[in-house]
Amino acid sequence: MLLGVYPRIGIVLLVLFLLGAALLFHNYWKVDDAQTKHAEQLNFMKNMALVGALLMLLALPQPSPLSLWAR
Repeated sequence: MLLGVYPRIGIVLLVLFLLGAALLFHNYWKVDDAQTKHAEQLNFMKNMALVGALLMLLALPQPSPLSLWAR
């Protein structure tokens, strides 16, 4: 993504990874301990924030002027 080589594919793969990781590993809704539940919910929300940022990157024009493909 940083170099601009197939950025849409990279973004989609990262979104899929983060969604899978959030749902499989940070399932705070199944935890009984309050402190553990809070930590898992925090990590889940961090993953969702990263997904949102990646989806916003999809709105940028492709290829960007600084990418390797633009030259």
